[in-house]
Amino acid sequence: MMQQDVHYTFEFDEKNYKPYNTFSTAFVLLCLIVTIPLLPFWFLMSSWYNRAWLDNQECVVLDKSLFIKQGIFFKSEKNIPFDKITDVTLKQGPLARQFNIFYLTIETAGNSSGMPEGTLIGVKEPHAVREMILAQRDSALQSSSIQKSFQEESQDDTVTLKDILDVLKRIEAKLK
Repeated sequence: MMQQDVHYTFEFDEKNYKPYNTFSTAFVLLCLIVTIPLLPFWFLMSSWYNRAWLDNQECVVLDKSLFIKQGIFFKSEKNIPFDKITDVTLKQGPLARQFNIFYLTIETAGNSSGMPEGTLIGVKEPHAVREMILAQRDSALQSSSIQKSFQEESQDDTVTLKDILDVLKRIEAKLK
């Protein structure tokens, strides 16, 4: 994680996520006839897997970015700058709706793969989290645009001062 102040750390909804993940995976195993024998194994392992998954989820709001750390076997860490975020979407399928679980997806302008830059499953208070991320993004964009306009004004001032200096040099040359 970068050296920035932590403003907020999101929590994940353990109570609803565990049964949702257990039953959604069981549903997939049941639909694929060849994997039906794996169902008892899945019900035995789902408790461990769900605990490990929740323990390895982290999402932190920093000064200028959103830090997401995920994964049990394949770990990933992402730092998504707020000024690059284009949209934060909440999705909920029929099974997720039964367990009150939302998928919160974060999309950026620079991502050409068509996949979201980050996905958080089962975050507590998803609507408030979405609004918080969008507010941070808007704040970052506003400060970025203020900084850009200040730089543009500085460049304009530099050009104007150079023009004035050129005029003064020509006046001085004519006076000699």
